[in-house]
Amino acid sequence: MTWLLALVGLLSAVPLGLALADIAPDWTRQPTAPWFGGGVLAGAAIGWLLVRKLPLLPILEHEMTHLLTALALFRRPRQLLAADGGGEVVYDGRGSTLIRLAPYAVPTLTLLALPFAPLVAQAQRPWFVALLGLTWGYHALTSLLETRPQQPDLRQGGLIPSFVAVAAFATLLFGVTAVAAVGRMPLVERWLQLGLQRGRALLSLLT
Repeated sequence: MTWLLALVGLLSAVPLGLALADIAPDWTRQPTAPWFGGGVLAGAAIGWLLVRKLPLLPILEHEMTHLLTALALFRRPRQLLAADGGGEVVYDGRGSTLIRLAPYAVPTLTLLALPFAPLVAQAQRPWFVALLGLTWGYHALTSLLETRPQQPDLRQGGLIPSFVAVAAFATLLFGVTAVAAVGRMPLVERWLQLGLQRGRALLSLLT
C-alpha cells in the first residue's frame, strides 16, 4: 500500500510541482506574499523553539494529525497518548498508510485555518495571511525534523516508499496551502490548470 501511495503521489506531485514554478512569479507579486513570508519565518522559529524547549507540544500536534486523519477516514479513535518521548493514537479498524504518514506531509493547522479566510475583513486579511504563514512555517520545520529514518511510522511501510510518499504529498499539500493563503482560489485554479497541462505533456513524452 505504501508503494501504491508513493506512486499516486509522484504522478500528481511531479506535474503540479512543475506548475508551482510556473506560477511562482505571480505568487510573489501578490500583495500579501510578504506577510505570508514573514509569518513563515516566525513560524519556523517558533517550531524550532518548541522542539527544543517544549517538545511535548509538537508531539501532541503530531498525534492530533494522526487522530484527525483517522476521523476523516471514519475510524473511531480509542486513545491518544503524548509524552516527551513519543506518542500513539489507537483507533478501531485496520491500519492505514494515510493515517500513518499524515503528520509528515499535512500542514494541519494551516488547513484548519484556511476555511475561515472568506470571513476575514479585507483590512485584516494581511494579518490573517501572516497567521497562515506562521502555521505553515511551523509545520514545514517540524515535518522536516520529524521525517527521519528512525521514525517507526516511516519504517513500517519501508523507508524508500514512505519517504517518496511523504515528499510527494508534502509538495501537494504545502503547495496548495501556500498558494491558497496568498493568491486565493483564482491562483489555485490556475495552478491546477497548469498542472493538468504539465501532466498531459509528460504523459505524451512517455507514450
